Formats: sequence, C-alpha cells, structure tokens
Amino acid sequence: MSIELSGHRRNAETIRPKTGPKYAENVCFDKLVWVFYAGCLIGYLWEVVLARIQTGHFESRAGVIYGPLNPIYGFGFVVIVLCLYKIKNPWLMLLVGSLAGGGFEYLMWFLQKLILNATSWNYHSPFMVNGQIIFEWLYWGGTSFFHALGWGMLGFVAMRVIYPHLSAAVEEIPYKTGKILTWVLVTFMIFDCVVTSIALLRQAVRHACSHSGTCGRPNGFERLIDRLYSDEFLERVFPNMDLKGRIGGQL
Repeated sequence: MSIELSGHRRNAETIRPKTGPKYAENVCFDKLVWVFYAGCLIGYLWEVVLARIQTGHFESRAGVIYGPLNPIYGFGFVVIVLCLYKIKNPWLMLLVGSLAGGGFEYLMWFLQKLILNATSWNYHSPFMVNGQIIFEWLYWGGTSFFHALGWGMLGFVAMRVIYPHLSAAVEEIPYKTGKILTWVLVTFMIFDCVVTSIALLRQAVRHACSHSGTCGRPNGFERLIDRLYSDEFLERVFPNMDLKGRIGGQL
C-alpha cells in the first residue's frame, strides 16, 4: 500500500507544472531599473511640492526633457538601496545613508557644473544674525550637512517602507514581460539623457557665442537643436537651471 501511494506521489510530482524563472528576484539589475524610475518620479513630485511651497506656484522640476522624472533622485535611490539593503541597525542605516546620499548629490552637482557649465541647485546658509550669515561652513554648494541628513532619513524610510512594497510588486511581473519592460525603460532613459545633454550643451554654446560674438554659422544639426530646444523651451522645462552664459560667463 505504501509502495502504491509512493508511486502515485511520484507520478503527481512528474505531471506538476514547473514554475519558470522569477523576474527581478533579490537586488539585481532589473529591479534596480524600477528602483531608479521610482526614485525619479518620487523626486520629481517632491521637488514640485517644495517649489510650490517656496514660490507659491507650480513649476517643472524635471531633470530631463521628456517625462516627469528627476534622474538625480533615481540614481540616489539606487545608491541608497545598494548601500543599505544589508544593514539592519537603524542608526547605522541613517549614517551610511547620509554619507552615501550626500556624497552622491555633491558628485552630481560637481559633474553638472564641470560638463554642462551649469548648476540646477546651489546650497547656501539661510541663517542670519544681525545681517551676518552664520553656519555657512555647513553648506558646501552641492550639498550640506542638513541635506545629507535628509538623505539619511530618506534612505531609512525608503528601505523600511517604500522598497519592500516596490520589490514585491516588481517580482510579480511575468518574467518575459518584465525583461521587455526593463530594456524599454533603459533605452528610453538613455535617449532622454542624451537628448537633454545635447540640448543643454548647445544652449551653453549659444550663450557663450552671444557673449563673445566670435562663433561661426551653425551647421544643420545645430540649427535643428536650436529650433527644437530653444532657450524659451529649456527655461520652461528647467526654470531653476543656472547657466554660466546667462550671467556673463561667471558662476
């Protein structure tokens, strides 16, 4: 009897359908793509809300031309996940998150200034006593002590609240569909970043030319970029961009 039941059990095991590979299991490239986009969108919404509070009206806080996305926050979320997903101690998570997030923000600010000749943010102390600025030593242009601390708290919330739900939802996507979506998202972001970089570099050249008056006639490609991504268009998309050429070549 036991032999017969064992045989039935073995037969049942042989006809049971095998499950395929699971999409984006654990921390992997596919999952980090979704982490990146989640950070881009959350960062964009956060910046829009802050701009509304600070200026009294809504304005774009996108980091790329196409889509409500801010890649600085996207890459920041990826860095946070990579640095913190194995850490359990909340105080260590806060410390590492502050160092990683603040360091990354400063690096992006420096590279944007170096490559695009422009800055999208520049932190200075808002504290004044008797007309004198205080605590300026806590502000370093690309980041500050308080912004780094904010990155640490954001990292803690992200890893304890946002990431677990995001990770579970992404892993429910069918494997083949997920793989296709991964490369669609990657291709779109590469295209968006390349177009944005070309448009901003061309804008910097236009302003440098208008300031120096020594540039020659633009070629066909440059005229196309000038027509598609004019100064007025870029100023609507990036109202907070501080381009060197706009202020006489000095930052």
